[in-house]
Amino acid sequence: QPQFHFTYFMKDDAAPDKALRMDLVAGCAINLLAGIPYAYGAFAHDLKESLALSQLQMANLGAVFDFGFYLALPLTGAIFDALGTSTTIALASWALAVGNAIVALSVGGGGDGGDARAHQGARVLALGFGFVVAGCGSAFANMAALGTGTKRAPPHARARAISTLSAAVGLSPLPVVLSYPLLSGGGRALAPFFGAWALIGSAMAAGAGAVLARDELSHVDSLVRRVRLLLCP
Repeated sequence: QPQFHFTYFMKDDAAPDKALRMDLVAGCAINLLAGIPYAYGAFAHDLKESLALSQLQMANLGAVFDFGFYLALPLTGAIFDALGTSTTIALASWALAVGNAIVALSVGGGGDGGDARAHQGARVLALGFGFVVAGCGSAFANMAALGTGTKRAPPHARARAISTLSAAVGLSPLPVVLSYPLLSGGGRALAPFFGAWALIGSAMAAGAGAVLARDELSHVDSLVRRVRLLLCP
């Protein structure tokens, strides 16, 4: 008969279970802090007011956010299978940083109505591109966490690992929503909010990725090795 413990993943003294818990903590941290696409409603109203956007433009931007996320999912699976956790995490970190930084630059100085209207077309295109890239970053982060947890979890805990990591994805809007009033000055400054999340998301992805990819070469070492193989087969 299996022995169930309060630890949820059974047997405190089992080394595989301790490693699994470490993977799950790192995976949940990545998922929780890659939830910008799920929290669009938190900043949508202020974005609309700041840049004088129409409701149709706002709907299109929201759809673009989802498009970036779901478009990237099949690609993330292929990259994870072919190149492993380290490369997937590296892509997540860069995409979250670059995507949110583009959005931060796009909304910077958007408080002046005339200026916002004069550059509205360029701003909307830049916002859309930034949202696509950030959405891709969230997809890479989710895939790295779920893929690693599924691959390493022993059979007795695999379903629980997947459900725990999926719960973190579902809860990921909370950190964004809770931090929004503080980082945006109550909705008055969107650029610092997106700039902060460019740093938060990418730093957490890189830090937690070191845990998840502890048994792999770093993406830099892996790239160097591939280049050497190409130059000196």
